[in-house]
Amino acid sequence: MSENFSTMELKIHEWLALQGYPLEMYISKSFTRAGFRVIPSNYFHDTESGDSRELDVWATIQESVGEVLFRISFAIECKSTPGKPWVLFTSRHRMADPARIAQRGCSRIARKLQDVMAHNKDIQELSIF
Repeated sequence: MSENFSTMELKIHEWLALQGYPLEMYISKSFTRAGFRVIPSNYFHDTESGDSRELDVWATIQESVGEVLFRISFAIECKSTPGKPWVLFTSRHRMADPARIAQRGCSRIARKLQDVMAHNKDIQELSIF
């Protein structure tokens, strides 16, 4: 019986290694460690198709800056390509403080607020930026 269990356990590990689950778990754990509230495998209603769809990781954090409450959320779709590694090019040069905030994606409604926030030193110093 234990031999069958070992074989089954090995098959499960092999199958998991071919899926995106380990990456999803890693991303979830990283966001949690950074203080975010994380919802793995979150479902949402697709307004175009009418179907329910899965989002791999939803991470959100909120901070008060003065009397304003800010909530930042990430909708993350994980893709794992073990045989095709990704390469990220980085630079030692840092974006200007306001640009680190102003050049983030946001809704049309939030755009004006984002432009104001970009020049607030307290917001610029938040670790998220």
